[in-house]
Amino acid sequence: MDPNGASKKWQPVAWRGRHFAGLVAFALVLIAAPAARAQDSNWGNINVDYSYLRANSSGNGGTFSADGGTVLGAFTIMPPLSIVGELGGYTFRGQPAGTSGQMFTYTFGPELQVPIHNSRWAASADVLFGGGYLRGEESGQTASENAFVMSIGVGLIANVRDRWSIEMVKVKYVSTGFQRTNGQPGLQNDMQISAGFIFNIQGRHRSR
Repeated sequence: MDPNGASKKWQPVAWRGRHFAGLVAFALVLIAAPAARAQDSNWGNINVDYSYLRANSSGNGGTFSADGGTVLGAFTIMPPLSIVGELGGYTFRGQPAGTSGQMFTYTFGPELQVPIHNSRWAASADVLFGGGYLRGEESGQTASENAFVMSIGVGLIANVRDRWSIEMVKVKYVSTGFQRTNGQPGLQNDMQISAGFIFNIQGRHRSR
């Protein structure tokens, strides 16, 4: 079943986007390396966000919306570069009576967070790779599926206090792939919009 209640599943993906995302991840590392210096910084942080997901499936798979949340943990390697892991869970909107669907994602990769003109504002960018799990139930029957997930995101952060910040907004392109019932390949082009809180883990971070 697809999230619109149709008889088709989402469609798996030809992952040309993986090559582009890999180049972006490598570029983040190159940009971050010269910026390392001795400074007070976060050892890492934990983000808790509300997320809205809007997707458009290829091959006449339709569009759908979902509400959910994400939890992200980041470990600072070399300011402003961190390695992050993100878990997400979503419930689909507008399902017919007796039908429900959920999607879960788990992704990992580099994140770059850069202060804006030495102010309390900061910009972030990340490129994450991982997997997704789709579960649907219709008329008492349950089906599930796994697929590759890739995301590229940018965000705006307000550093309100040393120990916590507000993620004002993060916008991501999320590419997911789930098979149709006929097994044909396909692609879901998703847009994710998130906002929430960031809890900072403080420490003295010294690098050369």
